[in-house]
Amino acid sequence: AGDICLMGNLDPIKLLLEGTPELIQSEISSLKHKIKEKGGLIINTTEGIPKQIPMDNLRVMIESIKKR
Repeated sequence: AGDICLMGNLDPIKLLLEGTPELIQSEISSLKHKIKEKGGLIINTTEGIPKQIPMDNLRVMIESIKKR
């Protein structure tokens, strides 16, 4: 069984705090594309979500994760 499940990979500072909604959407799409043939993907941040992150960035993160 060569299946894998990758977990993590969203930088809470560089991507979610300092990044744009477009960058967040692009990064999540890229992660999904890279792993789609190999197994599963649990997308989360490496250390939690700082309270300073803009709500628009959180919304885009959640919507992008849910999108098939």
